[in-house]
Amino acid sequence: MAEYNTTPRILRPLDRPPTPAILVTGFLGSGKTSFILNTLLPLLRDRQPMLLVNDFGEVGFDARYLDSLGLPVREVAGGCLCCSAGGRLIEALAAIRATQDPGVLIIEGSGIADPRPVLEALETGAYALEGIVGLVEPRHLDHNARDPVFHEQLRASQIVVMSRGDDVEPEILRAARTWLENHVRSGVPVFLGREGQVDEGFLHLLSNQLPAARKADVPGSGRKLGQRCFKPAGFWRRRDLLEFLGKLPAEVFRVKGICELAESPRPVAVNYAFGQWTLHPVDDEREAFLVAMGEQAPLVDLEPPSCLPPDRAPAGDAEMLPEGGGDAREGAAFIEGKAVSEIAAAEAVITRLNRERRIIFLRDAGFPCPSLAHLRPHGLNRVMGVEDYRYRHLMALARELATGPQATVVTLGIPAAVVDLLLTQLAEHPVIALCEHWAIPRATVSMRGMDATRVQTLLHCLDTLAHPTTTGSRAIVREPSIATEEEYP
Repeated sequence: MAEYNTTPRILRPLDRPPTPAILVTGFLGSGKTSFILNTLLPLLRDRQPMLLVNDFGEVGFDARYLDSLGLPVREVAGGCLCCSAGGRLIEALAAIRATQDPGVLIIEGSGIADPRPVLEALETGAYALEGIVGLVEPRHLDHNARDPVFHEQLRASQIVVMSRGDDVEPEILRAARTWLENHVRSGVPVFLGREGQVDEGFLHLLSNQLPAARKADVPGSGRKLGQRCFKPAGFWRRRDLLEFLGKLPAEVFRVKGICELAESPRPVAVNYAFGQWTLHPVDDEREAFLVAMGEQAPLVDLEPPSCLPPDRAPAGDAEMLPEGGGDAREGAAFIEGKAVSEIAAAEAVITRLNRERRIIFLRDAGFPCPSLAHLRPHGLNRVMGVEDYRYRHLMALARELATGPQATVVTLGIPAAVVDLLLTQLAEHPVIALCEHWAIPRATVSMRGMDATRVQTLLHCLDTLAHPTTTGSRAIVREPSIATEEEYP
């Protein structure tokens, strides 16, 4: 993805010229965000673009997703830009001019928003409209055309893009183009988008005497649109989420959110429109949510998947694939990224632990292991039990470890994919990953097949080598927010 300069510019005098703005409109699920990411931002990257996003729903998805990609974005929350959020839109436009002053502002309207109030706010907020781009999803044209808001968006558009052209049958594209030619205003060009990308030839049309926005004269359909927001307190299984999406009624045409799945240590962005969906990992430490949008009546009957509790590893080690790669073959082991024999790895573990002054044993809260109080009496052991596997808690745990004293971290019973995620934050700490299904090359030393019995055997070897005494050991137990801990001198 292209790099964007997000450094605030030096503000011009109060009489500076208007800020250029481009409005992207389109019905729910038409591909507005993909078009902005894959076409507008790459073409406008030299102009210091900024995004202003509005979502219909209790929790905004698009702004959080774009922010997770490191893009300059501001959100107008609550309702749609055309009604209750109108005042907040004007305030946001003024704040952007006063504090950030982008080279060009890209506005992504809500899928159910009438674009006319946005245009009025731009006129009163010292912005110069360069163009209105309307996205149309060809496969659901007949369905969307029943809604008057769709016609308002289409009539306002100065450029129309048929999205997802790479995933639509040729006969559907031909029928959609014919329909658009009969319904768009004279002089409005129609482009075809593939995977959110549109030929850059359309860009020169912006600010070049495009047909002015025009009010549509379409009778109301009587449909009542609404939204329902789910906030899971734990993990959904991937298969349960996909089953939920696959059984949605046709009247629920949009679902968006950021959720925690049992099979992924990172949250996933869920993007559903008219029977098709994508799941994409993101780095987002905020509360998980899922917003369903459509006609009000079917929304009431929606039942989300049941949740798995967050205080245990939500899936077995075999169900979670480490992002940095792993080896599930019997006897697989690594030292500093190099494949070695299991015996060599075990010897490296014992040798390192015997000489280290500080060791942190990080274990799954349900993983049975012997007391570590008597191990290595010459050193300092710290035992921490992971109590919450949700992403924000894992990241908080990783930051606590990374900013603490230098120590070797030994993981016990924690899925390799979770260990692999923690390793991205623990570059300065040696990590010994003792996992059940995967050996991971990113760890300092890693072994697979390490169930409770084999871990106990390995620790017994360390115990024997150290010749421990049982006198003078003591335990100090505290109750932190993210882990339990025991310390032994």
